[in-house]
Amino acid sequence: MEMDTRLSFTRDGSDTVFSGRCLDLSHTGMQMETATALSAGERLAVSLDLGNPRFEPMHARIEVLRVEGLPGGRYRVAAKMLDIG
Repeated sequence: MEMDTRLSFTRDGSDTVFSGRCLDLSHTGMQMETATALSAGERLAVSLDLGNPRFEPMHARIEVLRVEGLPGGRYRVAAKMLDIG
């Protein structure tokens, strides 16, 4: 499902919170854009604002599959869902 909504994430083993935008979401994965450099194989805990005050943010664990550098120091990240909770 194509979307453009805010998300926040932490890397495994860290409490530092980073931000980005979810561009595409499915039950098996997501595509996001962020200014944070990530590497394939990294695991992240993601909180996704669904953009509707009636719904709580979605929380998931993902694994980075691919990272593409974009102009302006941003990155497009493809990731698979490990679990949703």
